[in-house]
Amino acid sequence: MLRTKADALDGLESSVPPIIPLRKTFSVLMASGKKISITQQQLSITPAYVFTDYRSQAQRLHRFIPQSQQTWHPAPARF
Repeated sequence: MLRTKADALDGLESSVPPIIPLRKTFSVLMASGKKISITQQQLSITPAYVFTDYRSQAQRLHRFIPQSQQTWHPAPARF
């Protein structure tokens, strides 16, 4: 990302595009009347297509290494 006008985040080089997890919490009312809270977290990207700056046309990734410090394991449903 040599020609981007996007600001770099603290701790990242200017050539590293930031990928920020999105988190959303919502409530669901169960048939039993119990209200439960669900939190969803996701990366809003398609791998290797993370450019969002309008000047990214004709730029490409030379390598793409996704890194996560957490491993997600789905919990069994409790209905």
